[in-house]
Amino acid sequence: VTQVPIMAHEPPFQHLKLEAAGDGILMLTLNRERNKNSFSMTLISEFTRALSYASTNDSVKVVVVTGAGDFFSSGNDLTNFSKWEDIDAGTKEAASMLVDMTLGLVRFPKQIVAAVNGPAIGMACTMLGLFDYVYAAESSYFLTPFSNLGQVPEFASSFVFVERMGMVRAQELLVLGRKFSAKEMVGTIVNELCKDGPATVARALETAKLLASFPTNALQTTKKLIRSPLLVVTEQVTRTEVDELVKCWKSEECIEAVMKFLSRRSKL
Repeated sequence: VTQVPIMAHEPPFQHLKLEAAGDGILMLTLNRERNKNSFSMTLISEFTRALSYASTNDSVKVVVVTGAGDFFSSGNDLTNFSKWEDIDAGTKEAASMLVDMTLGLVRFPKQIVAAVNGPAIGMACTMLGLFDYVYAAESSYFLTPFSNLGQVPEFASSFVFVERMGMVRAQELLVLGRKFSAKEMVGTIVNELCKDGPATVARALETAKLLASFPTNALQTTKKLIRSPLLVVTEQVTRTEVDELVKCWKSEECIEAVMKFLSRRSKL
């Protein structure tokens, strides 16, 4: 696995590591280990840029995504909220970036595989519903504390997770904020459990290599056939969710909940 020098004319990647894993496989590693790979605004932007690069570069056949260290990702970096000098401008920018990242995944024409090496929280959990294959370490878990933080789901998960999990379990995850083990998620958004450690990435790469060995046009056409019937509604739900998120971000209950969370965390 070697680091890929791409898009040299653009700002270098700070929070996302891009590596060529051979056989046309591009490895994306969420690389904020000290912050549990939480999504800073920079990481959101870089992830979207990487998807754009991969979708148009003929040398890339499959993308594999994992996290540095023991976490897949702890989700949205809530300190993003404290950096907004103007809440209207800040929420508008954040909403635009989130829509771009979501649609980048929704419309991604190639195969994308996740190696969930540790906890997947918040947006790191909901984004996985838009992946083609998800492999999860046995000790990983899935948690969306949206209600506790005065927020709502994103990445079209209010539609995709109900489709994948059923209404009962989706509400436990997205509304009640119940922590689901990786084992519980198998057959919904998780394809297979893996032993902890390097086995998860190894299994994801195994599938990626198999996918990369197939004829490209057939692979992309099959994905299009599978995904296209739900494309319009997924994009519509994406925009509706983000519109509602903006309202939440501006609300007193959300601001108070986020500030309480940040205050508790600073005392740890």
